[in-house]
Amino acid sequence: MMRPLRRLFASSAVLLIGSSILVGCSMAPIANQPSTSPVSGPAALTSTPFHGVVHGGQSPIVGAQIYMLSVTVRTASPYYGQQSTSLMNDKPPDTSNADGVNRWYYVTTNATGGFTIASGDYSCNSGDEVYLYSLGGNAGSGSNAGAGLMAVLGTCGSANSIAGLPATIQMNEVTTVAAAYALAGFATDATHISRSNTSLAATGMKNAALNTANLTDLGTGLALATTPSGTGTVPQDQIYTLADILAACINSVDPSTIGCTTLFQTATSNGTTSGTQPGDTASAAINIAHNPGSNVATLFALATPTAPFQPDDSEPPNDWTIGIGYSGGSLSNPTGLAIDASGNAWVIDTPGNGQNSVSVVGPQGSFLAFETSGSCGNVFLHPSAIALSPSTVSPATAWVADNYKQTVTAFDGNCAAVDPPAGDYCTAGTLPYCNPTAVAAGSDLRIVDDGKPGVYGFTTSSSYVFLTTTGFGSPWAAAIDGTGQTWITDVGNSGLMPPVPATLFVLSSDGSTLTAADNTAPFTDNGDSMALGLNTSVWVTDLQGDSLYLFTTSGTTATLADTIAYPSGGLYNPASVAVDGAGNAWVANSGGSNVSEFSSSGTAISPDGISMVSNGGYTGAGQLTVGSTPTGVAIDPSGDVWVTTQSGGDPLIEIIGAAAPTVTPLADASVGNKIATRP
Repeated sequence: MMRPLRRLFASSAVLLIGSSILVGCSMAPIANQPSTSPVSGPAALTSTPFHGVVHGGQSPIVGAQIYMLSVTVRTASPYYGQQSTSLMNDKPPDTSNADGVNRWYYVTTNATGGFTIASGDYSCNSGDEVYLYSLGGNAGSGSNAGAGLMAVLGTCGSANSIAGLPATIQMNEVTTVAAAYALAGFATDATHISRSNTSLAATGMKNAALNTANLTDLGTGLALATTPSGTGTVPQDQIYTLADILAACINSVDPSTIGCTTLFQTATSNGTTSGTQPGDTASAAINIAHNPGSNVATLFALATPTAPFQPDDSEPPNDWTIGIGYSGGSLSNPTGLAIDASGNAWVIDTPGNGQNSVSVVGPQGSFLAFETSGSCGNVFLHPSAIALSPSTVSPATAWVADNYKQTVTAFDGNCAAVDPPAGDYCTAGTLPYCNPTAVAAGSDLRIVDDGKPGVYGFTTSSSYVFLTTTGFGSPWAAAIDGTGQTWITDVGNSGLMPPVPATLFVLSSDGSTLTAADNTAPFTDNGDSMALGLNTSVWVTDLQGDSLYLFTTSGTTATLADTIAYPSGGLYNPASVAVDGAGNAWVANSGGSNVSEFSSSGTAISPDGISMVSNGGYTGAGQLTVGSTPTGVAIDPSGDVWVTTQSGGDPLIEIIGAAAPTVTPLADASVGNKIATRP
């Protein structure tokens, strides 16, 4: 049965980095034409050959050129979206190659769409992220130079081997959609995918490549309904609909037919007519991943009722984002999360049934610490905030505020208490009571307290030196910038004498000086969430005020630059905000069951209007189930957007490749002065 509309998330960033989009087959890499991308030198080749079949829909593609490429590791800027590296050796030798320039070589599919890349045909370096790219060929209606397909193989190991591959690799529109979305944060088009040479970028890229196995089976070429871990629900219909859109072009005679012209004119680099048109369907899929809210109805119309992949969507979705919904362990009513340097999501949960906990969920949705041991389930009464220590701290430390127990507890990923922990600082003899509402980590830890208004600090490296700074009305959220300063929202207190106005404060790095950076802040609620953006700009959500505030800062002063109000960009009861590696702000809307995105200057990228669903969302088999109350949002090093939700549905959602990869944990971004930048 075809399934109704249920996509709930808003559009993502347009990633315009480095080289321009390739246009037309004349610019694509072909045999015996120079490439600026070097090929690895000869190596001892002991791996088994790669065998595969290329299909357009259900038809084999004959005469397609198969390239074996890897994600380029860049040591100088620009790091992202640059030309991929060819791994195919010069076989047979190019005796005319007198200039010594390496070239991109390929193998060609046979009459059944099959191909073989022998072990002597390629060389890859250990750690390379490898993918196949198919260009051109005849799917039965004639040669089509615009037919482009992708399939992610995985990480190159020793002796040119890649583990876990099927005996026959299936390349089709489904594997292309999976590759395009998973790698979108690193790509400009199908032949321009790269990253920086940092260890975090390597982790983000590896996790992104692994995400393809959560979306499709490389041995069958089919979209999955459930992730291999069994914890995630995959939007199979959405993937098939996108695959059918690509098939409308691939099965055409040539790129001049309507299936291709409409796709290429619509799926441009920025989603508008001013953008650069792609030269092939794989690059078109990457453009759709970059602009999922653009031209949805026009693209949907390309998927005909007789399209090859079924079941697909029966009506246009809200947008073309692909999100996996995770459930399991003790997750029930999560309220927030943080991402560590491995791409794991640390999720705080307050189900109200006595099982308040912290869960650690792996990048592909496996439940890690706490869920298997169960030893952390009774540590908390009502965890209200979480922050992670810098990755240089070993073991990794999570700081969790509990505003019912009035404590801040520190522990590692194995649920062991960290020595010495912050512990129950509220009853340490200094404070009669407290209500910790936020924790922020950089080189030091900062704790925001609304019960005994103030900000309290502990160093995270040696002794826990207690400090307090008073002068607040009702502080609520905090973030630490690249200089070690702490920014704090305060909604004020009219009952004090004299009354304290709503204020954006900044606390010096040593905790000695508190400055009212902007005492005209328009907060009407608790300043529920804060995130720092480019140039230490400050984003603050106001849930009851249906608004998002953007402040520009200079030193210890701040100026309200923009007030973004309902329904701009889909705002409705914004509960949480996070900033990605391009400086774009992502907002979880608890009232709208959606996620909004805004550019670094405050311009709405996601469309206006609210995507409302009933409590519990849509629960059809194989569908992404979204609860009606998104509460927390965070970005990982792969460019995935993680969202916690309540009130039914899958409590944790990973939107694949929608954002620009970012530095995690946030403490590393603060310490390294890399806030709102890519790894």
